Amino acid sequence: MIYRAEPGTLMVFNADDGITAAVSGKELYSLKKYLETEAQNEFINRLIDLKLMPEEISECERQELLKEIEKTENISAPVRSFAVPESIHIDITTFCPLKCPQCYKDLSQDIEMPLGKFFDIIERAKALKVFQIALGGGEPLTVKDLPVFVKKVTSCKMSCTITTSGYGLTAELLDDLKESGVNHIQVSLNGSTREINSYSRDGFSEAVSALNILSKSSVQFGINWVARRDNVKDFENIVTYAKELKADNINILRYKPSVREDYGKNVLTANRIFPFHIPKGKRVLQTSMNVRMENINMMKQRKSVKFLNHFLLIPFLLTQIVFIRISFFTRCVTNCIVYLKHGPVPRTGYTII
Repeated sequence: MIYRAEPGTLMVFNADDGITAAVSGKELYSLKKYLETEAQNEFINRLIDLKLMPEEISECERQELLKEIEKTENISAPVRSFAVPESIHIDITTFCPLKCPQCYKDLSQDIEMPLGKFFDIIERAKALKVFQIALGGGEPLTVKDLPVFVKKVTSCKMSCTITTSGYGLTAELLDDLKESGVNHIQVSLNGSTREINSYSRDGFSEAVSALNILSKSSVQFGINWVARRDNVKDFENIVTYAKELKADNINILRYKPSVREDYGKNVLTANRIFPFHIPKGKRVLQTSMNVRMENINMMKQRKSVKFLNHFLLIPFLLTQIVFIRISFFTRCVTNCIVYLKHGPVPRTGYTII
């Protein structure tokens, strides 16, 4: 368990279950009283049920928690940000065998991060009480010592996720990653068919193969889907496919400029998102799957602590209102994804290349 002070808020993270909570206001006061007097209440029982608080807390952990709660009164952070990022995204290689039209990275040089440098970064992240390390590239599955990278992260009690095209994933490699403690794997897929996917991505067969392997394992996994003009009509098919695979989440990502294609032709704008009609307020999507949206403004209620399975109205892709079931205590996935929690501050993260 990681406990970290933020302005007026105590962040709690359970890496084993990938659950994050933000405790503030009356609930923070209740937690402090519990630590001082052991007087339990409904809120404390809920934290215990969610495995965000041990049933029997050691004196060392009790004192650590009280110190972190005290820090919440004095710690500062940049405007609309946290004092420490929840997630750090690390590109451990620039090599990728695919040639995706939408790729915005410079893959002209094959550079792999030395283990020593990576270990140093992870030790620093541990000292800062970062919750999650997201490994990417290039294609991280091409890194020979990938299980060693993962093991270093999880041995420091942080969650480790991998973002991949699916290239190179085998059942044997997945077993090695699972043994190293990987928490979550995201596979990039921009279309439910080879044709739609090919408008923006290479490696359709590799992605489908990886998703099939993951669907037969106990490793948490999901799909990264970049919202574009040429695939937006296909989104409901992606949701259907993800549900068939029993995927845990879909990340809706912002399309980023690429030197390989015309950005203006493919980017979604307010008047180009839905050329077909979806009446406002229609329930076009209702699922227990976590659907996270990157860099998209959301209407959200402000409460001290958010609990599971609450309906929000979300301006879907900036124009249409739909209903999406979202879990507020959710697994960390990647650093650029809007994370719904207490207050107006968005999720923050750093990318290290």
